[in-house]
Amino acid sequence: MSMRRDRQGFILLPVVLILAVIGSIALMLNQKSVVALKQTAAINDFEQARYVAEAGLVMAGQALLQDDDCAGYSVAPTGSFNGRNYTASVSPDHGSPVMLNITVEQEGGVKQFSREVRMFETIEQTLNPTKGTHIRSTDKSTNYSTEETLHVNYSAFLPDRIGLLEFDFSSMTVDIDALVSVSLELHLSGAPDSSNSDVDVSILRLKKEWVEDEATYNERKAGVVWTNSDLDFSPAAVTSVDEGVIGWNSWDVKDLVTGWLDGAYVNYGFELWGENGVTNNLKFINKNHSDSTKHPILRISTLCECGHTCP
Repeated sequence: MSMRRDRQGFILLPVVLILAVIGSIALMLNQKSVVALKQTAAINDFEQARYVAEAGLVMAGQALLQDDDCAGYSVAPTGSFNGRNYTASVSPDHGSPVMLNITVEQEGGVKQFSREVRMFETIEQTLNPTKGTHIRSTDKSTNYSTEETLHVNYSAFLPDRIGLLEFDFSSMTVDIDALVSVSLELHLSGAPDSSNSDVDVSILRLKKEWVEDEATYNERKAGVVWTNSDLDFSPAAVTSVDEGVIGWNSWDVKDLVTGWLDGAYVNYGFELWGENGVTNNLKFINKNHSDSTKHPILRISTLCECGHTCP
């Protein structure tokens, strides 16, 4: 009887030890699970804070980039995204680059996120034409370079009066990669017997040299006739002109001027081409008009990083 109890006690001891080990393992696993959950929660909180900060950086950055003065920068000091608030600031408040800072509250304190932002201003340069005239099919051998207006008309299935303009870029330095826009701006002075309707006027690229005081409907310079190869018949730009409104009209000629600046083709100027429907004689102010404030303008806009010297 005593031997059986001893034998049972001997068997019970390993079982107790096994249970103790299992309990220790379970406790350890539970502690690790708690730590893991806390780590996961902290990671999730950080990720959420990062997403809020990214949203804040985007929104504040978009507002900051609207500033075109290179000084006095500011952003909304507070904001929110997905229910979480953040604060924003920019430093310094001028020049470029600047640092955009977003602070987000998170578990255990706050977290700051920053991003460098380059700031730019728009630089405008303007040119007046060096050459300007128009030619007429009804008077094929007459030069009109002394007239103060450029005439554009369409008659009998062909342009009847065509304007010619050329600008000289040799005095300018333009960074093509920073080019934002280029517009040709002409002041409409009148349209006799206007029907007060909108009509299309196209800008075409001239492909051959012409002489201002020699060009006629027949000849681009004395003794040299115009041919179809002298003109690119694919319009570089088209603008709808209201015949009944005296004032400025604009054509987007960025692609054409870029081609001249990067050497894709030689600059021989623009042709003003009245499309079918321009049955009235549109008159645009020419470069020799007595009112210089209404002379043709080529307006070139480029971006320049704030605080830097640009062309």
